[in-house]
Amino acid sequence: ATVAPRVLLCAPSNSAADVLASRLAAMLDALLERLHSKPPAWLDDDADAEARLDADTLLRLNPPSRAIAEVPVGILRFCHQVDGCFATPPLERLRSFRIVVCTCVASALLAVPTADGDDVARPFTHVIIDEASQALEPEALLPLSLGKAGASILLAGDHKQLGPSLRSNFCRERGLGQSL
Repeated sequence: ATVAPRVLLCAPSNSAADVLASRLAAMLDALLERLHSKPPAWLDDDADAEARLDADTLLRLNPPSRAIAEVPVGILRFCHQVDGCFATPPLERLRSFRIVVCTCVASALLAVPTADGDDVARPFTHVIIDEASQALEPEALLPLSLGKAGASILLAGDHKQLGPSLRSNFCRERGLGQSL
C-alpha cells in the first residue's frame, strides 16, 4: 500500500507562515481538481479519502495566544477556532489534515502524546522549513523532530538575507543564537 503524503510546512514567523498558507490556498482548488481527475495510488487505497480530501487538505495552525484579527481573511477558513480563539483541533481531526502550516515554534502543539504512546505528528512524510536561515537552531529542531522515520526534509532560505533574532542574553551566552 502506498502511504498518503502528509506535509508539515513551517516558517520562523507568523507572517511568513501566513504567506505560505495564502499561496497554498490560492492553488488548492486547482490541486484538488487535478487529484480528483487522476487520483494517485494512495487515494485509491482509501475508499473514503476522496470525500474527505477537500475538507481535510490544509490546516493553518495558530497558537491560542494569536489574535484572530492578525490573520489574513483569505486563510481564516483553514484555521481551527473554538469560542472565538485559535485552538489545536482534536486529535482525530488533526490526524486527518494532509498539509499543516505553522510557525516552527507552534509545531510543538502537534507533539501531543496519546494514550497509546503514539505521537500525533509522526505520520508526516515531509517536513519543510521555509526561511530556515532565519530560524534559530532550537526552534528549527521542533518541526524537524516531527517527521516519521524516513521523512523527506527540506530547509529553504537565503543565508544572505535576515539572520535569526535573539533578544535573550541568557540564551545568546549559551550558544542558542545560531541559525541552521
